[in-house]
Amino acid sequence: MGVTDWLQGLAALATWLFPAVIILGFWGAVIWRRVRRRLRDMRQHEAAGTIGPASFFQGANMPIHYDFVAHIGTGGAADLSAGEKVLRPSIGVRLVVLIVAGMILYYALTPGFWPTEFSETDRSTEWIFKAAQVLLPIAAAYAVLYVFTSEARYDRDVLILTRLMQRREYRWRALTRIGDGGAYDLVLTFKPGGKAKVLKHSAGIRDFKAFALAQVQRNRSAHA
Repeated sequence: MGVTDWLQGLAALATWLFPAVIILGFWGAVIWRRVRRRLRDMRQHEAAGTIGPASFFQGANMPIHYDFVAHIGTGGAADLSAGEKVLRPSIGVRLVVLIVAGMILYYALTPGFWPTEFSETDRSTEWIFKAAQVLLPIAAAYAVLYVFTSEARYDRDVLILTRLMQRREYRWRALTRIGDGGAYDLVLTFKPGGKAKVLKHSAGIRDFKAFALAQVQRNRSAHA
């Protein structure tokens, strides 16, 4: 290969490499800016003892029309039982998860929505559709159980969470941070203790937030 061919090869490479570098650089800068902003927001909320993003890799919020319905029933007071306040899923969020799960089941179990014949070139993708028909109903059932089995009990000393038949207890004096997890949960960080997820579309959640934020401030003052 001569010098001319080598230069022509470099020129051809540059015609697609240079635009690719520009595009990647642009999106890299956009992502880096969002990373810095999210981390800054998290640090600011943690320093102020307020509710911020639960984590950097946080899920999206619930769509606004579903969120509006899910908030129905959250404005009332929490139930009382044996001196404990009990947070249970609101009527709205139960309705939302049943509607969404019903739609998923309808599409998953209706044969007309799924391809039944595959050409030789598409045969390798057949397993994807078959797997989806199995996994989508499982995901729908999990979502219903996740919401309907959620319960949070608390008094001035402890928070007790029950979800999917599992029970965990946390001490308020170990609470360090409260984050908004996106669509469904408030995420409370306890050290020691780990993270506790409380369904934010619950009856009495407003009083719970105020109580938990006050506890964060008390703990910060005690360790200052």
